[in-house]
Amino acid sequence: MVRPVVVVVLAVVACSSEAVVSGPSGNAGRGGTGGASGGQGGKGGSEAGRGAGGGRAGASGESGAAGESGAAGESGAAGESGAAGESGAAGAASRALRFSGTATADFDLSGAGGESGLPPIDRVECNFYGELLDIVEDDAGGLSAIAIGEVYRNIYSGEQRWEFSAFIGGPATLTALPDDRVEFRAVGDQSGAKPFWRELEVLSGVTIGPASYEGEWTCASLDLNEPGFPDVGHEAEGTWELGPSP
Repeated sequence: MVRPVVVVVLAVVACSSEAVVSGPSGNAGRGGTGGASGGQGGKGGSEAGRGAGGGRAGASGESGAAGESGAAGESGAAGESGAAGESGAAGAASRALRFSGTATADFDLSGAGGESGLPPIDRVECNFYGELLDIVEDDAGGLSAIAIGEVYRNIYSGEQRWEFSAFIGGPATLTALPDDRVEFRAVGDQSGAKPFWRELEVLSGVTIGPASYEGEWTCASLDLNEPGFPDVGHEAEGTWELGPSP
């Protein structure tokens, strides 16, 4: 059942020292600069070797010996193909990566009266998405990049819905660990922040293919005991993924 929106709260925050990206979604990632195109083909010997002119007629009227034709023009060396395009920086990936995550939870309100006078929450929906730009891979199988994207948390009480959303932008890293495990960081240092942000700081997962990763995460509350956004407790479990942009 689609529930009408009663209250909407919009918050825009910077999750790192980088400027907050103003757009709701990341620009398409810029691939590493391709190498020069194949080398120019060698100049073909297109002109036929110019033969010496026919012999001049002898004084006695006998025709001179036929002039020997000039050696056929040697074709130019085949152009060497250009070196394969090197990424813009050493180890840079050639395309952008996209990340996303979702989490939902339903709560039984039987006998619930709300916490601290707050409306009882019966459902939580969270999601995030974004892109990694200017990717630089490291020798250990990880990478560093610039992340841009957006996060959402919606809470429901009966026919009411409250929404929190925020843009994210700044440095991001993917750290490769033993046994194909990885740690993905895209929202900066969240020490001392609300539970929602602390859970997003480090997303643990595994490698599932070339430049492809997935894992689980917890969408925690914003810990706001306010009439305009009654969000205390109520966690939702979900999954996340990171891979090549379509």
